[in-house]
Amino acid sequence: MKFYSKIIFVFFVFLIKVNFAHAELIGNFILDPENPGPYEQVSVTLSSYDFDVNSADIAWKIDNKIASRGPGVKQIKLTTNAVGTFNNVSVTAKLADGQIFQASMNVSPSSVALLWESPEGFTPPFYEGRTLPAEGALVRVTAIPQMTSYGKIVGPADISYSWYKNDEYIESASGRGKQAADINLEYLSDSTIVKVLAVAPDRTSATKSITIYPHIISPLFYLNDPILGTDLTRAITQRFETTKDFTLRFIPYFFSLNNGAGDGATFAWSLDGLPIDTQDNMTINLRPKENTFGSRTLGVSIENTKRILQNAKADLNIVFDTRQ
Repeated sequence: MKFYSKIIFVFFVFLIKVNFAHAELIGNFILDPENPGPYEQVSVTLSSYDFDVNSADIAWKIDNKIASRGPGVKQIKLTTNAVGTFNNVSVTAKLADGQIFQASMNVSPSSVALLWESPEGFTPPFYEGRTLPAEGALVRVTAIPQMTSYGKIVGPADISYSWYKNDEYIESASGRGKQAADINLEYLSDSTIVKVLAVAPDRTSATKSITIYPHIISPLFYLNDPILGTDLTRAITQRFETTKDFTLRFIPYFFSLNNGAGDGATFAWSLDGLPIDTQDNMTINLRPKENTFGSRTLGVSIENTKRILQNAKADLNIVFDTRQ
């Protein structure tokens, strides 16, 4: 009996010690925005399920200087500095029963920009505008991060990227060092939203999203000179008058032709509705008969089986008079 009574006594003492010990208080910081950028205002809020934040006497410090204090002061605001810097935020909360909660964190700004291009969209050489994507076209989106990890600038190859298209995660495009993603625009949609989440080794993160719009293919005719080349300064629309032989160049702006997308492209030329052969898909040379006059309708229809719904048609009324 002596052996069992000793066991009961030891267990009873252990219970008393646990019941009277103070448990460690738990609280957390909430940042808004969650991933602040440089020179951006940030709200830092103290939250806890362990104690009443609203009744606690709270003192805030930013970079070791008193920023705010008072009963229930559970939030402060600060403005971040440049990428590569941080602000140290600390809080001390004194409770009514004398317990004290203390915590600190570093607020380090990060940012990521997104640039996009249309690598398969067609434009003529020396085109000064931006090549725009057509319906369902592939676009290449590149992330330009500005992030720090443990106080040092992080290179793009050391960052993990998560890519999203209309909020759907793209696993094949995501991963460490995958700074660029090739994404097809949605069909039958007036826009596609592309988002990236960039995460540094220390879990610092930044996010950015952009909206990309599909554009109508613009098929235009230009006069081509055998010596000077194509005159891209003036498009020929609706009607063309001539008294001699001429060569036309057909330019389908933004049609998916480059980077392999042109394998599914077809060009159908016609004259007064009848199919004709051409020098190449985009060039035709016409020779009106001597001592004749009249008008003909030249037409071109294009489509791309690799990019469904990509199609366009252009017609040109040609008026000729070769009478001497």
